[in-house]
Amino acid sequence: MSRFSARVEYACLAALELALHYQSGRTVQVKTITARHHIPRGFLVQILRELKNAGLVQSVRGSSGGYHLARPPAEISVWDIVQAVQGGERRERTTIEQSPLAPVFQGLWQQLDHQEEQLLRRTTLEKLVKKLPSELEPMYYI
Repeated sequence: MSRFSARVEYACLAALELALHYQSGRTVQVKTITARHHIPRGFLVQILRELKNAGLVQSVRGSSGGYHLARPPAEISVWDIVQAVQGGERRERTTIEQSPLAPVFQGLWQQLDHQEEQLLRRTTLEKLVKKLPSELEPMYYI
């Protein structure tokens, strides 16, 4: 079960796809990302706009245009992506404030949030690319 919305997951997939192409210097078109990852086009365009506004991706206009990372994959963490599309919004939790036992769980949730943030800050796109099987990396033909 994912702790994140589809928006966050799609943003991570799109950013990782762009990271795969970073070394080539080529842009990746929206249609390529939607086809490969089954992300609805309109949703992806919104997500890419948010990533662009956050300074994580750049767009290139024209027939050979598309998107590419604004910084090297080693400089973009999953936390950066989450913040770009989720902002300060935290996941909703059902609160059990009426219970005298609630503070125990609230402390646990806060600790979990802190550990999650630290992991996402340490996890860069470069680290994720290195975990991918080599057959998933793009091949370029001349």
